[in-house]
Amino acid sequence: MNSLYNYSEATRKNLGWISKDEQSKIKEIKIAVGGLGGVGGDHLETLARLGVTKFHMADLDTFDLGNFNRQSGATVSSIGKTKLETSKKILLDINPNIEVKGFPKGITVENIDEFLEGVDVYIDCLDIFALDIRREVFKACRKKNIPSLSAAPLGFGATLMYFDKDSPSFDDYFGMLDINESIINSFGDDLVSKYMYYYEIFFENIIRFIVGAGPKGYTRHYLVSHKSVDLFKKDLPSVKMSMNFAAGLMGTSFVKLVLKRGQLKAIPHVLNFDAYLNKFTYTYRPFTNFNPLTILTRWLIKKKIKLKERKEDLRHHLTLLYKEGKLDEKITVAGIKAILRESENLPVLEEKLSKVE
Repeated sequence: MNSLYNYSEATRKNLGWISKDEQSKIKEIKIAVGGLGGVGGDHLETLARLGVTKFHMADLDTFDLGNFNRQSGATVSSIGKTKLETSKKILLDINPNIEVKGFPKGITVENIDEFLEGVDVYIDCLDIFALDIRREVFKACRKKNIPSLSAAPLGFGATLMYFDKDSPSFDDYFGMLDINESIINSFGDDLVSKYMYYYEIFFENIIRFIVGAGPKGYTRHYLVSHKSVDLFKKDLPSVKMSMNFAAGLMGTSFVKLVLKRGQLKAIPHVLNFDAYLNKFTYTYRPFTNFNPLTILTRWLIKKKIKLKERKEDLRHHLTLLYKEGKLDEKITVAGIKAILRESENLPVLEEKLSKVE
């Protein structure tokens, strides 16, 4: 017990917007936060200052200079330190009595049940490219009847998605695709085509997630360079303001959810806010993945980022790797990520092979 800290005094300024009884309820709510990078740190601070005292937190990453423009907790003194321990320190500096259970290996299929044990609300802050484990977490939340909030930073704004037991599932709303083993087997010994099929599913699911999370597509009006959106290098532009907006949407929606007051629309409704365009709207996408507007938006994005041309480059890169004997017959997620990272060195690989031949 820290003698300098008093919960009632620390949260006193919440009163008026929140009653004393409601503040007491917030204090007992247990939150699970998956991912402590982009929006995760801002979400944690928002909830801690709101008066939440019980957290499950998962992240396996460390801070580096690439996080400085947007991530809460990214400072010179935190470079090389884990986001989990840094975030825990920040929380305990806000309220030394906060209860934290950390998951330093991140969320895995093996620890999902422990991560969600006793949790009242799940806050989704996982990396945009961590779709496989995100899908598993949302499936588990649905099974356990745990409501989920996902506030996505987009451009100079943010969107808010709320999933509950009565809304379409995560997979149904986004139209997530799974690997079809019969298609894999149809390629026979053609290892390059097998890898390309995995990438096709990966890129398609990422685009479906982006479109579903930001159905209004506001950012298309002011994105300065489409080259900055590189799914192959897992690189997307992002700024601090969008993190703050996302935390505001999430925190307010959290209040509505746990205190059962105010309007909070579940998926397929998405709350869209863009400060650059002065826009604040709800979108409604019935038929979820099969909505004509959703399909059109996905097509436009693929055209804008020249996905077809990039796929051709990737096939060429895979062919060169195959000639070098570097394509593992056992396709793994780690192997796919390594190839994506290496693909930016295509000219170097071509030069190397030309000398061998």
